[in-house]
Parts: sequence; C-alpha cells; structure tokens
Amino acid sequence: MAVVTAMVSMAVSLLSLMPGLAGDGNAAGARDTESIVTSVTPMPPSAVRIDIVGFDSFLRVRSDGVKVEVAGYENEPYIRIDTDGTVWVNDRSITRAMNESRYGNEYDASDQSAFSTTETAWRRIASNGEAMWHDHRSHWMSPKPPATIDARGKIQDWVVPVSVDGVATDIRGEMYLRERASTWWWACGLITVIVLALVALRARSIVDLAAFKIGALALAAGAWQMNALPAAARPAPLLFGFGAAAALAAITSVFMRTRRSDSITAPAFVAGAGLSLVLGAWFARDYVQSAYIPGADDAQWIVRVLVPMMLAAGIVGVIDGVRRTAFPPTTTSL
Repeated sequence: MAVVTAMVSMAVSLLSLMPGLAGDGNAAGARDTESIVTSVTPMPPSAVRIDIVGFDSFLRVRSDGVKVEVAGYENEPYIRIDTDGTVWVNDRSITRAMNESRYGNEYDASDQSAFSTTETAWRRIASNGEAMWHDHRSHWMSPKPPATIDARGKIQDWVVPVSVDGVATDIRGEMYLRERASTWWWACGLITVIVLALVALRARSIVDLAAFKIGALALAAGAWQMNALPAAARPAPLLFGFGAAAALAAITSVFMRTRRSDSITAPAFVAGAGLSLVLGAWFARDYVQSAYIPGADDAQWIVRVLVPMMLAAGIVGVIDGVRRTAFPPTTTSL
C-alpha cells in the first residue's frame, strides 16, 4: 500500500505540473527542420544583427541605436524597434495574431474588424532593442515532414521584408530538412536496464543511488537548456522538472535507508523516483533522434544518452520499489 500511495501521489503531483512542463508548443522544441539566414540586402549597419533562434523557431533582430521596422504578411506595420531600444508590436496587425502560435492556427480569423493594414495600435514589448517572433515565412508550417528539392535536404527559400534606418531591406534565407539521429541511441537504455537489473539483484541499495544520479544529471541538463536560450524561446522544462522530482525522491530513499527506517517506505520513494524518470523520458523522447535538441547545441550527445538512461533506470526503479515493498528483506541492506 505504501508504494502505491507514493506512486499515485508522485503521479498526481507531476501531472498537475504538466501544463507548465509541457509548455505551450510555441517555444523552441525538438525538430528536424532548420532555417538559416543567407543574406541581408542591402547590408545593414553593424549595429543591426539578424539570426535564427531554435533551429527554425524564431527570427530575431537586435538593433543598437538603429530604427528597424518589420512588415507583416499583408505588408502592414508589424514590429518596430526605435533608436532608443524600445520594441513595439502593432496589435492591429493580423500578423501579430497569427504569430502567437507556431502554425498560426490559434487566432480568431472571423473577427477581421480587429485587424487593419493601415491603422496601428502600438504596444511596447521590450526595451532592449531585441525583437524575436515566429515568422511563418521562415519556418516549416506543418508538423508533417516536408518534401525536399535537392540532395542537401533543401525545402525552400524564404524572404522577410524589413526597413533599416528607412532603407528597404530583405532578409533572405533557406529552409532545410536535417537527418535524424540513429535509433542506436536507444541502446544506451537497454544497457542501463541490464546493468541495473543485474546489480539490483545483489545490491539493492544501488537503485536509489542510480536514480538520484541520473535525476540530478537530468536536472543539470535541463538547467543548461534553460540558460542556453532566450526566455521566450526556452523549451518546456521536461528534463529539469522530472529530473528534480526523481532526484528528490531518490535521495529521500537513500536517507531513509541509511537511517534504517522501515523496509517499506524507502522502496516506495525508489518507485516514485522511477516513475518520475519514466515520465520525464517519455515526454522528452523526441530528444533522442531529432536533428535539433533545444538548448543542447554541442552537447546533444549527452541528452541522447541521458533520455534512454532515464527510461531504463525509471523502469528498474519502479519494479525494484514494488518488489521490495511486496517482499521486504528481513535485514536492511546497505
């Protein structure tokens, strides 16, 4: 009963956090399509920098002392960066409404009176000279994989018109479908299952320690993800949230075991830690094979190894916790 209660409580607690952990689908996420800026013509002043954030998620313009204006899909005023760094968005722009979501399908298209191509309603959104937005011209507009037009994986060209210090300027780029990672990354999970299962049969204390270490590693990887991207582009805190929950439950089990508490409660926390790892791995499963892992960049291999290990250690933790609760040892193993 203790293990069931602990697991149910853990599941309810984690699932209650899912709206935050799952994110809103508009931040940078695991994906296979990439957009790159190939040219900005005419060349803007060096104080204006333009790039893509999140593989293809956001187009970003940063300006220091130069006025930049971005036109919307109907050539209406959309975003403006003033020379003092104040950033404005036009709420009468239909582009603003469409860009609230990655695929542009979450706005009320029937209320056309709310939009205008000539009238403006400027709202300040930043004061640091940086504007970042979903631009449907510069990223793939479907969750389904695109067709490519050449051997490099090119999907299409794109262009976004802006005005830099009063000069009409085109941001041009290309969109690509990148190769997915190998399924062999999942073998890391299989190896972890085998090793932990064999060791757990001889030294039961290894499971909660393994769950703690893997949970702590997931927490650290998640924190790295958060720090590597601008706030608006940060992915759902899957590794961070579930890793923290697993590490906390596992270290509680270690503490209770070393204090020689009753033989049922400590395994219940092992099962809870395992459940946290399983849920975290499930929701982060796309990280294993997607071409892009948000916030990972040069450390993608760590995440590709980590997620299968989370799943494996979680499964072993749940099974071991349930088994030890159902068949408690006559003596406490350290």
